[in-house]
Amino acid sequence: MNKLRVSYSLLNMWKAGRVDDCVNMYLHKEMPRTRQMQEGIEWDDKQMESATANKKLTKEFLDYRLVKPQTQMKLEIDYSEHFTLVAKLDIYDSPTVIELKTGKRSALSYLNSEQLDMYGLACKLKGLEVEKIIVIRYDQYNNKCDWAFKWMNETVEEKAHNFIQTYGGELHDYFGKIGIL
Repeated sequence: MNKLRVSYSLLNMWKAGRVDDCVNMYLHKEMPRTRQMQEGIEWDDKQMESATANKKLTKEFLDYRLVKPQTQMKLEIDYSEHFTLVAKLDIYDSPTVIELKTGKRSALSYLNSEQLDMYGLACKLKGLEVEKIIVIRYDQYNNKCDWAFKWMNETVEEKAHNFIQTYGGELHDYFGKIGIL
């Protein structure tokens, strides 16, 4: 049986019961974008350009200064006999992972997200140093920004492993049954 390529987005869709979206995403079918998603992509592009050219984010994202930013870093890790873990970091600025968000949901609300845990674990498994993970969120509707961070530790790693094993295992079984793997 083939390995399942697992990402946070795929596993989170499965966790939410969005079975058809999981299949479509895995098969690289075009997924519909909301206006908010498109705005987020545009803001993200602007930040990646600023990080690369200026070693800082724009004023909307606190003019956050960077040292040696690597933007849109793609990681692929041979996780287990069943899974290949894939992650795409907004910014890796050793020893920090920076995730950028837009919209009304606060930065603090993202700290318990498995996304950050998976990104930290992916870096560690790839041999990259990670001390902390920062979320900077810009609310473009109210012109407000906030940020939050978490330290990378064994609890973060354990949460990521549990998320991958639980939802990845279910998804692997399902994809095997319907003939995708």
